[in-house]
Amino acid sequence: MKKITLLLWILAALLVVRLLVPVDAHAADVQVPAQISGENLVDKQARTLTLDPTKTYALIFLSAVCPCSNSHLTEIKNLVNDYPNVEVIGIHSNMDEDLAKSETYFGAHSLNFPVIQDSNNKLADALGAFKTPHSYIVSGGKIVYRGGVSDHQTFSPDARKYLRDALEDLKQNRPVKNSTTRTLGCSISRS
Repeated sequence: MKKITLLLWILAALLVVRLLVPVDAHAADVQVPAQISGENLVDKQARTLTLDPTKTYALIFLSAVCPCSNSHLTEIKNLVNDYPNVEVIGIHSNMDEDLAKSETYFGAHSLNFPVIQDSNNKLADALGAFKTPHSYIVSGGKIVYRGGVSDHQTFSPDARKYLRDALEDLKQNRPVKNSTTRTLGCSISRS
């Protein structure tokens, strides 16, 4: 009986670890897209963004209904202002969110960056994004950071600012110290 109880505790611990730490088994296989195309939900205009391999981009998966995603919008807007050499691109992949409501939501937030509709989860699937907000930094044509915007589900001033720290490393011409971090938030719904 003690062996069964111990085995159950070990299995429970492994499950908790799996839920808290993303498994990035296909990270080496991830190809950075050459372009991101779709409707910009902020201004309701079709956009095609070509990713220049000489520039730096922050790709951030967002949701119109996730409170975790919503709580990070001010920090993301601040990153746009604080890191003008980085192009921030929001990506909306949730298939269960009404497009018209998402347009209204993102349009009402005075965002200083586009939010591109990712039809059929193509970009989310290609990059392995699974939560909102899930962020990636692409620099030199390669992914140099993947993980959360912060270490909190709901952003707060005392949060550890993972995405900001990675951008600061790049700004200071240092390697990104923590290239993979936890992503906390709502799951991206697939079709």
